[in-house]
Amino acid sequence: MNAEPLTLRRLDFRVLGVLAALALLGWVLQASIREAAMEGSIESRVDFASKQATWYAVGALVGTLVLLVPYRRILDHAYLLYAGGILLLLAVFAVGTSIKGARRWIDLGPALLQPSELMKLGVILVLARYVRFRDDQRTLRGLAVPFLLAAVPMALVLRQPDLGTALLFVPVLFGVLYASGARPRHLGLVVAMAVACAPLVYAVVLKDYQRERVRTFLALHGSKPESEQERRAHEALVRQEGYQAEQSRLAVASGGILGMGWAEGPQNRSGAVPEHQTDFIFTVVAEEFGFLGCALLAGLYGMLFLFLADIARRSRDPAGKLLVTGVLVLLAVQGWVNVAMTVGLAPITGVPLPFLSYGGGSTVTSFMAVALALNVGARPGFDFGPTDFR
Repeated sequence: MNAEPLTLRRLDFRVLGVLAALALLGWVLQASIREAAMEGSIESRVDFASKQATWYAVGALVGTLVLLVPYRRILDHAYLLYAGGILLLLAVFAVGTSIKGARRWIDLGPALLQPSELMKLGVILVLARYVRFRDDQRTLRGLAVPFLLAAVPMALVLRQPDLGTALLFVPVLFGVLYASGARPRHLGLVVAMAVACAPLVYAVVLKDYQRERVRTFLALHGSKPESEQERRAHEALVRQEGYQAEQSRLAVASGGILGMGWAEGPQNRSGAVPEHQTDFIFTVVAEEFGFLGCALLAGLYGMLFLFLADIARRSRDPAGKLLVTGVLVLLAVQGWVNVAMTVGLAPITGVPLPFLSYGGGSTVTSFMAVALALNVGARPGFDFGPTDFR
């Protein structure tokens, strides 16, 4: 197959514009955290703004390289990339670095490699490649291999443990299968079976601290017990385990319509919300820029998702449609889960907010994901095999 040239006139500059706006907003938020930290001992603080700017540059560079390679050539090596990702996940258990009780990273010296982040793209690629050349996903039996392809990395990531990242494989799998023509009743049956197995997963698979997070979430949203003894136990649980969730909701609620102003949020300045530079970056948006800032952020994400959906719609190659669909579902679900856990609508799972949360793995992977989608839209495309899924 001859390589397709990159067609600049087909490159979706709308996506690039939104991406630049999100990166700029992310840097402004990290700079706000740096400025607020100067109230304390700056020598003991990490300059997240400078480090995140570096990761944005690395993400843009890697994304450009991904964009230059025709996506069909990348899909040709999907199984190899998937196998490489599995080997990296296995290597984590042998030579991985443990941070805060989780072994998720491989120390490369200048940076830490997080294979689970790369595996998000590996699963999207292998599903798009496998499903593209088959039509048996329309049968219940035909779902077995796609589910296995997603289940293997999901199980390995759960062992690290990283529940948040592991759960992201599920909507990606369902999104790609649905876009490829899988029957909704078959997918619904699988969901029903998963719900039936949820108590077993809770009791056997989840770690103690993960079960504690679920209990804390239910305690925060449930009615208070009537008896004095049970009420005291309830309050102790919320006080001990629900601190982060309570501080997060307080920061979000205190922003009002216009917010406190850049680097002026009390929760941000005091560092009351743990990990507010990473998984809880949305609290800084809400506290310092208020409802209007949150609306602006929602608008940016909304435009990004609409533009990605338009790329998928315009692609003449079913494999390209599946690839962009996987990217769209990944970013949309990841963003929703992050905001939901920040405002108390979901248990804390440690899922970063795409393009805004501090961290090299998430940032570079998000840039690569969007680059794959742009790759599909920037090449003329040609039909081979069936022009669409029946």
